[in-house]
Amino acid sequence: MNAAFRSAACANCHAPSTPVSKEVRSQRGAMAAEYLVKAHCANCRFFAEYMEEEVSPESEATGECRRFPPVMPKGQRRAVHPIVRAANWCGEHRPPFTTKVEGGAQ
Repeated sequence: MNAAFRSAACANCHAPSTPVSKEVRSQRGAMAAEYLVKAHCANCRFFAEYMEEEVSPESEATGECRRFPPVMPKGQRRAVHPIVRAANWCGEHRPPFTTKVEGGAQ
């Protein structure tokens, strides 16, 4: 492919993007940082924390990730969910469900 054709094709394929102001970039960065601070297993709808008596008091909070069905490891007789720490994170994080009751049940 010759250089003239390649540059013309690139000019047609990649339209110039709209410039984004520094203020908008800063706001987007702040929102992303705030989400990443909150986006960990402890506040994910799929995290099922172990009860306190199930783990030793000096250990970090742990639980099961219930995002997908449990799997049956080879040699095991029971299916299990992945065990994760509350401070872990992944790309599947979803905020907890919120319940809003308007008017209330009577």
